[in-house]
Amino acid sequence: MYGILKSTTNTGADNELAAPFMSPLEISSNVPGFSGDTVSLKRRSNTSNTQRWELSVNMLPTNDSAEFFVNNVSNSFSNIISVRMPQLYIQGNFSDGKSNRTPVGATKGAISIITLVLRDSVAAGVSTLNVDGLGPYELFAGDFVNFEGDSKTYLITDAGASGNNFTIFPSLRQDHIAGDEMIFGDKVTMSAYYDNSNTFGIRYLDGILADPGEYTLIEAL
Repeated sequence: MYGILKSTTNTGADNELAAPFMSPLEISSNVPGFSGDTVSLKRRSNTSNTQRWELSVNMLPTNDSAEFFVNNVSNSFSNIISVRMPQLYIQGNFSDGKSNRTPVGATKGAISIITLVLRDSVAAGVSTLNVDGLGPYELFAGDFVNFEGDSKTYLITDAGASGNNFTIFPSLRQDHIAGDEMIFGDKVTMSAYYDNSNTFGIRYLDGILADPGEYTLIEAL
């Protein structure tokens, strides 16, 4: 399951969630820029190197809403919260009991002991990486990942034929050394703010079942 975490701890366990997400759910990439047409109708555009993810999510109704109520009221739109980043569904690549797509061939026991690390030191601005630790397993284009010491969330846009080299979006925003961990699956955490358009509070449907409603979450950079 994906959702707002109770704390910064994210091992992939469902009981770490203060508020699980439900559909509909929208993931957007926000890259500041502009575009326009010239008098000859040629398109001119320019974009920034800055990027953030934005989520529009519905929260799962629950009869145990106190934890989420405290989370959203106390943090409001000024404090950073932790979100288990939703992974994309791709038909044929199923998890084995968890909501992430388990790397091909991995069992539920194996997935918990797979640790991926950068093979080489890489500089900020790099978007192609070599990773060790997958063995016979695979990750896929469309997977979200984090890197040790960096709260930014990245998207794998290409998984190389060798299975150990990846292209990510956006490019790295900071340097990393060989051996830094690449975090994947249900352990990927997005640092975020509640958008200031949200209503902070709780709504009960029948006196027992609470419906937190829809929220917009903005990645914290």
